Amino acid sequence: MQIINRIEQALGRGADERQLSAITRIVIHHSGNPTNGTHLNTAAFENTWRNLASMGAPNARGGYHEVVLFNGNVEINMQDRRRTWGAASQNDHTWHICLTGQHSGGINNITQTQLNNLASRIAAAMQRFGWTAANVDRIVRHRDLPGQNTACNDVNVTNVRNAVRTLLGGGTTPPPPPGNIQIGSSVRVNDNAQMWATGQTIPAWVRGQVYTVQEMRNNNNELLLASIISWIRRSDVTLVSGGSGGATHTVRAGDTLFSIAQMYGTTVAVLQQLNGLGTSTLIQVGQVLRLP
Repeated sequence: MQIINRIEQALGRGADERQLSAITRIVIHHSGNPTNGTHLNTAAFENTWRNLASMGAPNARGGYHEVVLFNGNVEINMQDRRRTWGAASQNDHTWHICLTGQHSGGINNITQTQLNNLASRIAAAMQRFGWTAANVDRIVRHRDLPGQNTACNDVNVTNVRNAVRTLLGGGTTPPPPPGNIQIGSSVRVNDNAQMWATGQTIPAWVRGQVYTVQEMRNNNNELLLASIISWIRRSDVTLVSGGSGGATHTVRAGDTLFSIAQMYGTTVAVLQQLNGLGTSTLIQVGQVLRLP
């Protein structure tokens, strides 16, 4: 696999716009080409986004952070912290990767080399984001995002998730939940969660995020999520850790106490208290932090 760095020439290149902790989804695209698309690359796609700009959408930019070409090579187009035009109204919290080829008219010519390299690049991105094998449910197809009108794509996302999980050392099945949900547990909002317990729509950016359970009511079937102070049904979350203090986070390059607190739905003060940091916010790469 050859890595081709196009960041300096890509449409929409520029300064960082977000923290890695803001990314909650990895989105897979497959170029919706009606004829043989084996020749396609990022430069070919960029003409589409330039046309959008000419029709009144300012500041044109590309749609994919990375593109896996038909020969298996990979083009890197945008920094992780840069937003793309990959999915309508969903770009603040998503990272995008596209396979080239043909998948219209009943033809799906994705190669095994492409799929292998797709899994490898997604696993590398997840490591940069501080994710683990337990987070493969955050890998979705373009059509899985809310509000999308797209012919993209025919990729079997379950197979991709299993391949990524294996690369990250998690085996082929997710680990079992560590216990029953209780006050103090860390829970992840499910991808298909739609409505708060109070009847309002759950925003897309909340799905896939981890929060601490602050209170419980209605026979423990409704949970109050700390930091966003919203009630959610128990069936709309998945347990991450049981509130016993057993869960940990290993500090990676670029992590701060604030970004880690955001990632797990807690506060800097709680992390400081759990880890005996006093009022210090200094942490080191490789340091293991206890989580609530």
